[in-house]
Amino acid sequence: MAVRTLETSPDVEFEFFLATKLGKTVGQIRQMPNEEFVMWDAYYARVAQQQELARLEAQAGGKG
Repeated sequence: MAVRTLETSPDVEFEFFLATKLGKTVGQIRQMPNEEFVMWDAYYARVAQQQELARLEAQAGGKG
């Protein structure tokens, strides 16, 4: 069985991120229903996307 690591598995990295955000252990995150985990993943992906868009808009606004 291959060992999943932070470097090779984005899901593992997100498990640690979410555990930190929610104040839980990775074990508790892994007991979370898959649907809830996927929704958290989608939520934080949207947050990152919105932050990147805001950064790009601010950067473009400074070039005028």
